[in-house]
Amino acid sequence: MVPAGTPPLAVPATAGKVDNLVAAKADEATKALKADEATKALKADEATKALKADEATHAANADNAANADKLDGKVSTDFTPKTYLRTAPPVTVPAGGPNTYTTYTVNCDNEDIALSGGWSLTATTLQVMGSDNVGLPRNQWRIKISAESPGEAMLSVTCADYEAP
Repeated sequence: MVPAGTPPLAVPATAGKVDNLVAAKADEATKALKADEATKALKADEATKALKADEATHAANADNAANADKLDGKVSTDFTPKTYLRTAPPVTVPAGGPNTYTTYTVNCDNEDIALSGGWSLTATTLQVMGSDNVGLPRNQWRIKISAESPGEAMLSVTCADYEAP
């Protein structure tokens, strides 16, 4: 509230001159501002509806994914290969000189895939020098063992049970 005797609007003398200051123009500006706010509210409402529709679509897709097994009758584990461990009969590793080793090959079934090799050495004089399947048929695994004196080793291979489609 403006105190009595005080002008409601004080304009400094240096402010210049204002022409055509009409109350109707101020009213039009107010209406334009309200229309702009209404448009923004409408756009916000439309965006909210679109977001809810998108969320509903994602929820429906998640339900479909959860029911994917019903489509082909398979579960995810049907697509991963079964594995088995093949252990070879024990071998006696002969003593060798410095920088020498004996190579052993452990096999999976012919149609299967060798994934890795393993061993158990019964003597501290035995040492595994390498384990790989480079350059071998896919169902074989190679283990290289050196020995200062003879000792026994148990060798194994982990195989993927491969079934051709």
